[in-house]
Amino acid sequence: MKVEHKMAKKSNKVVNAGIGYTIGNIFIKGVSFLTIPLYTRLMATGDYGIYNTYVAYVGIVTFFVCLGMDPTLKNAEQDFPERRETYLSTVYVLTLLATSVSLVAVWLGGEQLSKFFGLAKGILALMVLNAEAAAVVNIYNVKLSLNYSSRSYLKIAFFQTFLGIGLSVTLMLTLFEENRYLGRIIGMMIPAVCVAAAILWNSVVKLKRSDRFDKKMSAYSLKLGLPLIPHLLAQVINAQFDRIMISKLIGYEQSGIYSFTYNIAVILQIVYQSLDNVWSPWFFQRMAKCEYEKIKSSSKKYTVLVAFFAVSLMTISNEFIMLFSTQAYWVGRTIALTLIEGIFFLFLYTLLVGVEYYTKNTKYIAVGSVLTAVLNVVLNYFGIKYFGYEAAAYTTLISYVVLFVLHWIIADRIFKLNKIFDLKWMMGLAFAVMAWGAFCKGMQGAWFVRYSVYVVLVVVAGSYFKADILAYIENIKR
Repeated sequence: MKVEHKMAKKSNKVVNAGIGYTIGNIFIKGVSFLTIPLYTRLMATGDYGIYNTYVAYVGIVTFFVCLGMDPTLKNAEQDFPERRETYLSTVYVLTLLATSVSLVAVWLGGEQLSKFFGLAKGILALMVLNAEAAAVVNIYNVKLSLNYSSRSYLKIAFFQTFLGIGLSVTLMLTLFEENRYLGRIIGMMIPAVCVAAAILWNSVVKLKRSDRFDKKMSAYSLKLGLPLIPHLLAQVINAQFDRIMISKLIGYEQSGIYSFTYNIAVILQIVYQSLDNVWSPWFFQRMAKCEYEKIKSSSKKYTVLVAFFAVSLMTISNEFIMLFSTQAYWVGRTIALTLIEGIFFLFLYTLLVGVEYYTKNTKYIAVGSVLTAVLNVVLNYFGIKYFGYEAAAYTTLISYVVLFVLHWIIADRIFKLNKIFDLKWMMGLAFAVMAWGAFCKGMQGAWFVRYSVYVVLVVVAGSYFKADILAYIENIKR
């Protein structure tokens, strides 16, 4: 009875964490989304462009100073269970070294780098510090997810989001009224740096000197992490390059429409990434215990849950876009459905890549991602040039389908995937999501038909998964 009680308690903890991550992330992203009109009114188009360019570069630099370390914590959880704190501290010391090297590079080659990036030397220094803060927080969030600590994760996210908004607006209206992009940059950076400093103090400085750094652990983390950098950069290309190419080949107006529409589709990505904070640690634990049937059974429920979110988002996306934008953006309503389909395949890929992380075959992750990124660039160039910005949505879908297929082949070579995943089940759900997307496109103007059929589907699916739904509701009540 005690064993059953512990297992039930553990199961509740996992479910509660998943619910906390998902609801919290959607709320935080929603707040950020709703503040977009505020910033576009406070900032001139030039200032807004500088800030968004800065944010894009911070994302790229974060990959370099992070050294691909954040995913390695899941492996270290299995290989160094008694020395978790030392491993975390070692990883942080390595990122600080990478940041120091980057700052020296900015100091020595500031003029050339400034011309290349199109940003002032001082902003480049802020960019490196911001990237280090982002890397520290990202790594710490992985640690929290391993402990299913959704509350701590959400406290950090809420602190950064709301303090960042408050500081940005205050600085733009006072100290940086002439250069409001600086107020936005500094206002968002200060909370991130404060959180990172607190984490480093508790995770590195407060430890004994002998526990702060371990050479074997550093070699272990670099061996797993460095091969991931091309993979992470390829992910940026897959996610961002279409917007850059639309701007270059057609214009900023079409890029704005596409970017806004993509933000709607990204809601699905927020959902599955939140759930992945719980799924990944649970998956690693089950793999270590060879509980393959349990993984297979749970993965079916997991994929159904994300498919449900995808179908729901498709159903409301038309009205959502009309509600949160002016009429100029409404032409992007149809491509939102295609982008959601692509992101669903991206979710399926994350299940497969977990096998590669677990088996420490991270070099194969980079190979698949880089090949897909090259395909994405080529398809975008010709697609956008000859068929317009709408083609970028279809190239995104094609790229993510290819990414899924490539990683199924790679992961299946490493570990027989039929032990833990059901390919027919996945493909059946993918087909259902795409069929619903086609239906929503056809019924774009007939909202009553669309919502009526959706309600019928929800009732049918709800009766089939009644026991699981009741369990989720019970955990939400608690």
